[in-house]
Amino acid sequence: MPVERYPAIPEQLIIALEEDFPERTPDISEALERIRERGGERKVVKHLKEIFRQQNFPDNEGDDV
Repeated sequence: MPVERYPAIPEQLIIALEEDFPERTPDISEALERIRERGGERKVVKHLKEIFRQQNFPDNEGDDV
């Protein structure tokens, strides 16, 4: 993925997104639509984290931020 096409992603944004959209196990009582929505939210957070990692730690491929 060409990270050059993205503006610099501040670490504070990643921290805020992690707090607002935490990774969590779906509740069995939740509607399937809501579970899918949460999955989409997490997918975006993970994508931005990966771009942040590549922008700031390009030699550490695959390491978690």
